[in-house]
Amino acid sequence: VSCLVGSEMCIRDRDYGEGDFASLKGRLPRPVSGNTTREYGRFRHPEYGTITFNTGIDISTRTGEPVRAVARGRVEYAGDLPGYGNCIILNHGDGYYTLYAHTSDIFVAQTSQVEKGSVIAEAGSAASGSGGTIHFEIRQAKKALDPAERLAR
Repeated sequence: VSCLVGSEMCIRDRDYGEGDFASLKGRLPRPVSGNTTREYGRFRHPEYGTITFNTGIDISTRTGEPVRAVARGRVEYAGDLPGYGNCIILNHGDGYYTLYAHTSDIFVAQTSQVEKGSVIAEAGSAASGSGGTIHFEIRQAKKALDPAERLAR
């Protein structure tokens, strides 16, 4: 339960989340149609040889493709986030969050409630003109989780 300081009003996680996000492991829908172009984990850049860690997955899609919430939740953040561009963070309760980055248009506002499958944004176009890429993360508190383990196959 989270309460606003100096307020009598409390918000229960289950009032805006799935109730038990962890139980949805392996059953979450993909947030956007397209192919995964970069998996979760260590990534070696093919040209420069640098190694980085991808905290989510990158999905290649067409420009304008609807981006959908993978589960019911409350919008914690909707706007520009350095390194992520236009970004939406949904709180699903019990410490679980999903992040949808590199969108063009955002259709939800902070603190609004969204349902599973709701269109929350639209995929933008990549600088190369080759279409769009959506970056998608699942987190439990601050810990990044592998989305491939949680998305339906």
